[in-house]
Amino acid sequence: MFGRREDITDMEAAQTFWERMKGRMVWCRNEATIYLKTHPRKKHYKIIYSVDSGEKLTYAALYDDDIRLIRETIENDIAENGPYKDEEERVDAMHDILMGLDLYWDSYIPIDDLHCNETSPSLVDVNFDDVKYFCLFKVKETKSYNKNHEDLNDDYHNIEISDDEFVDLVAAKLFDKKLTFYDLRYLHEDLYKYIEGACYTPHRSQVIFMKEINEIAQAILNSKSEEELPEPIRAYYSSLNTILNNQNHFNDKFLIKSLNLAMQE
Repeated sequence: MFGRREDITDMEAAQTFWERMKGRMVWCRNEATIYLKTHPRKKHYKIIYSVDSGEKLTYAALYDDDIRLIRETIENDIAENGPYKDEEERVDAMHDILMGLDLYWDSYIPIDDLHCNETSPSLVDVNFDDVKYFCLFKVKETKSYNKNHEDLNDDYHNIEISDDEFVDLVAAKLFDKKLTFYDLRYLHEDLYKYIEGACYTPHRSQVIFMKEINEIAQAILNSKSEEELPEPIRAYYSSLNTILNNQNHFNDKFLIKSLNLAMQE
């Protein structure tokens, strides 16, 4: 018989369950960290461009070949004409270089600025030292708040998040496969508000999905054999209640929240 010993106390049972779930969370965070190290996030470089309304900036994941071509052209220009005397001269040279290259800038400039102006955007500068990292979120949203336009359309948002936030989200999804974006209200309230705000569009109803996070977590799980996976979360509700009623004894508030959320139907 492998049932619970009659002489074990509720606290002892909860402590055993807690240690197992701590091990599960450690596994999830380790796997998320390893994934980040072995799959470096794409660098998005600062691009300044000019449109009818003035100068604007965006961050784009330039193709490797494009980066190489831009760098080589800058190096050749400096070798031929000497170093730039000041920032104004550098920016002037960059504008001439970028506009002279046969690159498909439509891949990098936001679509609204490509087609909603009288003239095409003019490239001003690319800064390889100004880098940001983004995570892709999928949004299903209505075209209008009008009840006659309730069909949901797919939209995608690249939202800047740090490496630590990236690991947190992947680990949380690995720990709880049922996790949705809206569960972050309970687990990561500040991050939830930030992402929701970045996805907000006036007068539209929206449903947000953690597209990139979900796909990465699933890829990690798919790469493991059954023996390599951590212990599953079992429905030990009495142990969960003991943990919730004695939170001073269990000193990881995030793990408490994660367990409580994961064991909800």
